[in-house]
Parts: sequence; structure tokens; C-alpha cells
Amino acid sequence: MSLWKQDARASVTLFALGVIFMGVLMNREVDRHLQVRNLRAFHRSGQTFLTFDEVEEPLAGEIKYAIYRSRRRIEKVSPAIKLAEVSPDSSYNLRASDPRVENRPVQLRVVEGEDVPAGRGLFVYTTPEDGAFYYAVTAIVDGVENTAVSESNSLSVPVKERVDWPEPIFQGMTLVDGIPTPRYVHFVNANETPLLPPMANTYETKDIHFNFLLRGVDLHATQPQPLVIGFHGGNGIFTEALQPTGHPHEILLGVDDPPPHTGYPPAVNTLWLGYAANLGTSEPLENGRVEPYTLRRIRYVVQWVERRFRVDRNRIYCAGTSFGAVGALMYGLAFPREIAALWLNMPRYDFRADGDEMIDDPRHPGEKISAWDLERGGAAPITARFHSIFGTRQQNLPTPEDRGMFRSMGDGLGVYDRINFRGLVSRNPGIDLPMMLMFHGKFDNVTGWHEKPLMVKALEEARQPFQFYFITSGHSFQPPDAFFATAFQRHRLYEYVVNQSLLAFQNASGNSDLGDGYDLIRCAQRGTSQRTDLGTTASFVQRCLEAPDGLLSGDRQGTINGYLDWSRHGIIDLSYRYEVTVFVAEAAPHAEIVADVTIRRLQKLRHEPGQKYLFENIDLASGQYVEPPRDVSADEWGRVVIPRVRIKKTGNRLRLRTKT
Repeated sequence: MSLWKQDARASVTLFALGVIFMGVLMNREVDRHLQVRNLRAFHRSGQTFLTFDEVEEPLAGEIKYAIYRSRRRIEKVSPAIKLAEVSPDSSYNLRASDPRVENRPVQLRVVEGEDVPAGRGLFVYTTPEDGAFYYAVTAIVDGVENTAVSESNSLSVPVKERVDWPEPIFQGMTLVDGIPTPRYVHFVNANETPLLPPMANTYETKDIHFNFLLRGVDLHATQPQPLVIGFHGGNGIFTEALQPTGHPHEILLGVDDPPPHTGYPPAVNTLWLGYAANLGTSEPLENGRVEPYTLRRIRYVVQWVERRFRVDRNRIYCAGTSFGAVGALMYGLAFPREIAALWLNMPRYDFRADGDEMIDDPRHPGEKISAWDLERGGAAPITARFHSIFGTRQQNLPTPEDRGMFRSMGDGLGVYDRINFRGLVSRNPGIDLPMMLMFHGKFDNVTGWHEKPLMVKALEEARQPFQFYFITSGHSFQPPDAFFATAFQRHRLYEYVVNQSLLAFQNASGNSDLGDGYDLIRCAQRGTSQRTDLGTTASFVQRCLEAPDGLLSGDRQGTINGYLDWSRHGIIDLSYRYEVTVFVAEAAPHAEIVADVTIRRLQKLRHEPGQKYLFENIDLASGQYVEPPRDVSADEWGRVVIPRVRIKKTGNRLRLRTKT
């Protein structure tokens, strides 16, 4: 090595040491002046709330705040437990400040009626143990922590903490569709407690507070009130989640599914489920599992509403449109024994990357494209959005087995199996699911059509209760006549209750023809001009609507099971006897329909696998048997299945009596 190179290297080294030395001096200067002040704390309902004055220096650089906790007074940070590092502006409510909500800067409230002022930091900790604890908060500027502790940033008196159920906090009234509506915030826990599993994987206050709306609570109600849980659409927000039905005494709950962490694009939400436990950490996603954080926190809020107010637990419903219907289905299938019915307007039923058949891509000869992506006009795969929070389909990260009130159908499955609702239905034929009211367009270029007949098939094979309605439209269900308009009304939810049996129909002779499921695909593939520009707008759907009939299959509109119904009055459900009146709807083009009838949600009738019954079918108009009495039995799942029942518009009384 030449002498010149040695001198040059020595000069660089001395320069670097000088920079480091100056940096240390500058950081010491930061240590003396930039520090948290005026730390305050209180405990309520299992949670400790810390507020503090944030660093005011506008040129301080990147700032974080370190939160410490100890059973002893914190005079030095080193022996205390560091709970978290949180960002500035932690008392700011980003979602409530949205133009669709308040359209102004909104601060969080931890005491009813009082905003946490701008410039005050906020940290909320859900305690995992009883005891008295001290807290301290320090400033971190450009990665260098000011560890100085004083009475200004360290508590001199401990906080007495007790494990308890956290209480959502009233934030004020928000105007929704011209109606002042109470808005609450639920601060969730990132740590496990004796009562709660984690509902987030971060302590960042921005990412652990969740807004929800609660309208219609009557504190003086003499009777329990029904509850409708509403879910907002894609890229939506909680003010768009309320699903009113017109019932005069209903409680409406509007929940929210924002991106998992602040900074994620609005389109990347949690699919109403959760996200990988390692998201945003130094650990790879594939080294962990997907935790149902979102499902847990919504579950907790529903349970809180039930505890706090007078809710009729037999009349709890879920409703939503598009992505909101996905949320309704996610919750309803997770907790099927507690939801009476689901109103599902244009959801997607299978979000697996490989859940659809692969089709020839008309734009690229010799290449394949999934049926859903082709139906969406060749747009980028929606499923790819979830790779960043769920991991890939190939990884199919596991979901946990939850406990207590959070245990749900689908626990333990891989995440992509869990977001395949068709598969969930097929996996659990013995579980009684809520009644499903389903509405779709055959040219829906958002959630697709190809999978819809497959979902109907899965429901029929599992013998679950549902009514499916379809029209010739895009991603908008506009009822074409009185029959569909009546079917589409959300107030129909109230026809169903948890504590009464449901009828599920299969193989009904009066059902409409769904076709082969390829209508939208054939539309996307037709014509040379469309091979290079499939389009993703309404024009694509319009081309399908104007397509010659030769590209369509089945009926242009119709229903599966929508022409069959039963009377909710006069049901007899005893251990040895069951009776119900069934009929063909007046709007049906048939005077008689033949269908298999499966009785779900039996309350008292014995229905162990193999249990035998004498079945009678009586014509209400004549009082005569429609067919000779015959024996039927409960199948291997304990489902009472009556094959090929003749049902008339004038009504039939179906009777079952157990046989020894």
C-alpha cells in the first residue's frame, strides 16, 4: 500500500471520529432539552391511560416515545420494562378526521366530553395482572433516547391496576345520513391478558384505537332490542357501515376495518379477519401465524353492547354490501350459533389465489388467467393485496385455536382456507348456520359470477338455509320488479330468530337456472377488439348486458329457494314431535314445487344420527294427505332430512313423530 493511500485512509478515519464526537455532543444537547413533560396517568376498566406533553421542537428530527413500566418507582430506565415505542400525534383520531366522518382534525377522548389536546401524547395499556405500577416516558430523537428521568416524565405515585373488561369510550355525536349518531372508540390490547387474547400486534396508539357507531339504543326499553351489525364496503369507513332496516326499535352497530397499520394503502384492509402476527416486525411473516385480530375486536364490541344494553340475543343480524357483505359472512360463519340471519349483497365467497378455474387469457394467447381476474376485466389480482398481511397462498399461514367467547368456526385452518367461505360451509355440514339472504348480478365485474353457482352448490350439499337471488346486472343489485324488491328488503332479517328452527330446501323443482357460471367469462373473451382492452369500468358490464343471448346461459334473472317459505307461527318443536307449515310463494310461477326439506336449528326434537321419524304431509286446503305417511331419519350429522316433499301454494302441514 502506498504512503499516500495510508495517509488518505488515516485522514478519513480522523474525519469520521470527529463526526461521531460532534454527534455525541449534539445528542447530549438533545438529551438536555428534548424530553417528555407533564406525564399523567389513570386506570379504568382494566386499562391504564398515559398522557404527556410531546416534544415541541419542530426541527428535532424523527421522534418516538419510549414507554416504561415497573413495580418500583422509575428513577432510571434501565431496570424498568420497556413496553413500547410510540409515534408522535398519538392522540389524533385519523379515521374520525376523514372527510366522510367529521371532515376536520379530531382528537381522541379518554374521558367523556374532553379531547386529549393536540400536542399531548397518549398511550393505552391493557393490564395483564393486578398490582400497583409506575410508568415513565422518554423521548427518542433520530434513534437516540434521552434517558433522563424526573418527576415530569416519571410517576411518583403508582397506578393501581386490575384485570378487567375494557370499556369503549364515548367520543361524541357524528352526523350520519343527517342523523346524529353516537361514536365510540375501543382501545384494544396488543398483549394477552387473563381475559383477552391480543387484538393487535402493536402498541402504537394510532393502530390500537377503533371507531364504531351505535345508533338506536333505548335506555328505557321495556323489551330487549334487536341488533344489526353493519359492515362497510371496500375502501369504506364506519360511517358507511350502518344497515338500517326500518324496524322502530333496532340497535344499529357500524364497525370499521381500516388498514392493519398506519401508512398502509386504504385498499389493504384485513378482510374483516386480522393479519400476520409478525407484520411490521423484524421477523418474517412466514415464521408466525395469522391472528384474527379484527374478528376478535368486533366480537368484543358486540359482546360489550350485549352486556351494556338490553339486546335481544335471539335477534342479532349481520348485513353488508360487497366487501361489507364479506364482513357479514366472516362474522356470521365464525359465530353461527349467535347470529339469526345474514343479509349478503354481492359478496365474494372465495379469496384464495388459486380458488378459481384458470381460463385462456384472450389478451395473451397461450397464457392462463384466473376466472375471477378475467371477470374483473383482466385487472390485477385482488388476492395479491393480501400477501403483505397474510403471506402467500403457498405459505397458507395457520390461524390459532381461540378460546372462550372468541372461539370461532374456522379456528386452526390455514388463512387461505379460512377466507374460502365455500370451503368453510363444506367442512362443517353438521353446524347449523344462520339463514342467508343472498343477492347477485350475473355480470358483476367486481366480485365475479363464476364462483356463485359453486357457492349455491356447496350450500345445498351441506343442507344449509339460504335464498339466492340473481339478476342481469353488474356490481349493483337493482330489483327489476316487485318480487325482487320485496326479497331485497333488509327488514326480512327479522323473520328469523336464533331460538326457532329453520328450514333448508334442496333440489327444488321450482328453482331458476343459474347457468354454467361462464356468462361473464364468455363476455370478456368475445370479439377481437376486446382481446387487448377488456376494460374494468361500467362499459365492460354494458357490453355484457348488450351481448347476444348465445353468450348467456341459464335464466337472466331468478332465484334459488326464493319461491319456498314457511310460517314462523304455529311451529311445534318438542322432543318427540315437530310440525311446521310450508308453502309456495304467491309470486312463484308454479302452483306446486317438489323439494328436499332439512330442518335446522331444532330446539327440542331429538335428532341424533339414525333417529327415525314418521313423516306426514297434509294439504291445508283439503285436510288430506298429499302423499302416504312414510319413514324418514336423521343422517350421520344429525340433520333431519325429508326427501322430495310436495309443497303447494295453498300450504302444507309437515309433521314428524319420533319412532323408538
